[in-house]
Amino acid sequence: MKNSGLLFLLLLFLCACGNHQNAIHPARKNITQVIYASGKIYPNNHVHIAAKVNGYISRLLVKTGDLVKAGTPLLILSAPNSDVNINIAKTNLQLSEVNNLANANQLDAAQQDIQSAYTKYRLDSLNYERYKNLWKENITTHACLDQAKTQADISIQAYKKAISTYDNLKLKLAADLSLAQKQLQLQQNNKSDYIITAPFAGKVYNVDVKEGQLVTLGTAVVDFGEAKNFEAELDVDETDIGVLHIGQQVILSSDAYANHPVNTTVREIEPSVVQGSKTTTVKVDVKDSLQLYSGMSVEANIIITQKQQVLTIPSDYLMADNTVLLKKDKQKIPVQTGIRDTKYVEIISGLTEASEIIKP
Repeated sequence: MKNSGLLFLLLLFLCACGNHQNAIHPARKNITQVIYASGKIYPNNHVHIAAKVNGYISRLLVKTGDLVKAGTPLLILSAPNSDVNINIAKTNLQLSEVNNLANANQLDAAQQDIQSAYTKYRLDSLNYERYKNLWKENITTHACLDQAKTQADISIQAYKKAISTYDNLKLKLAADLSLAQKQLQLQQNNKSDYIITAPFAGKVYNVDVKEGQLVTLGTAVVDFGEAKNFEAELDVDETDIGVLHIGQQVILSSDAYANHPVNTTVREIEPSVVQGSKTTTVKVDVKDSLQLYSGMSVEANIIITQKQQVLTIPSDYLMADNTVLLKKDKQKIPVQTGIRDTKYVEIISGLTEASEIIKP
């Protein structure tokens, strides 16, 4: 009996000590609510330059790490038929130009035909007017009047036909010349597609092909971007989109520079959600003295809200139904919560600093 009494007192003491260890008072702290995101660092204007035509890589003109100016040739694809097509187009253009010169006399003759037809039309028109006046004075016959009218009608049609003949000849010669010029331009443009150039001044981050390799239309050949300016593309869960806005503070961290966080702000929020991952992309500038690499992994905390000296409790003291346990009688009471971070949750109402609560 004596041993049983001692055991009971020991258990009671341990329970009291356990409750005492779990019991805390709400405390005022600075609290920051953040959204976690992960992503990659890329150079600004990062692009995978692709082939515009099918062909074999005949020459690589740059290597990974090269800095180049806008328009600098990066590589050349073989174009065995391109020069032939250009020569054919040049020959056709020359023939068209010669044909235009040869037909200049035809244009002059057609213009003279217009003048002749116009002169005859004017004479026949005046003659018709004269016969109309004679008919009014009963000096001529109706047959003569009809003959004069018919001749005037024939003359106006001949005049219009002469104009149409001249216009059609001039239009045909011009169209043939224009078509030959466009064909040459098209072939020259096609040849330029075999020379892949830098779209802007920047840096070659990777060359994805080798000399002699066959590439097809759309094949990525060079990884390219700006040389000094970088950005991070962060994947944010769609459930957090509603609290994002431009200008929010972002703290970036990476395994490569574990002790060197980078402070930046939200620059862009893409207005679409990736269906597979259910995330949206947030872009931030990365301006720092660090040596950055394209494709480097980063983690980010996007700061949503910061509050100073608010009443808080540890998150593990709050139950799922937004209630807490008072130490006294283990009474379960509801509380109204505000923002939270990884460790603490803000208490808006339901508790005071004098309250004593225990872990559920």
